[in-house]
Amino acid sequence: MPDNKIILFDVICQLCHFSVKFIKKRDSKNKFIFYSLQSKEGSEILKKYLPENKILESVILIDNNTAFTKSTAALQICYYLDGPVKFLFLFKII
Repeated sequence: MPDNKIILFDVICQLCHFSVKFIKKRDSKNKFIFYSLQSKEGSEILKKYLPENKILESVILIDNNTAFTKSTAALQICYYLDGPVKFLFLFKII
C-alpha cells in the first residue's frame, strides 16, 4: 500500500509498546504498518533507510522514503492520527 507509513519499534522497550498501542487506537485509517526492529523485515528496512544507525531503542517512522527518528518521528506520527493529538505535530516547527 503506497500510502502506508512504516513504524519500526523496539519490542524490548515498554515505552515503545505503549506508543504502538496508543498509535493503533488513533489510526482509524490504518495508515501505519508496524515492524519490530528485531524482526527480519524491520532489520532490512532499518538497513535500507538508516544503514549507519546502530541505535535500536527508538521509534522510527518511514514516510515517503524518508526516515524520521526519536522526537521528530513521534511528532510526524501525530500528524496522521485522529483527534486532538494531531496538533502536537505543530511542535515540529519548534
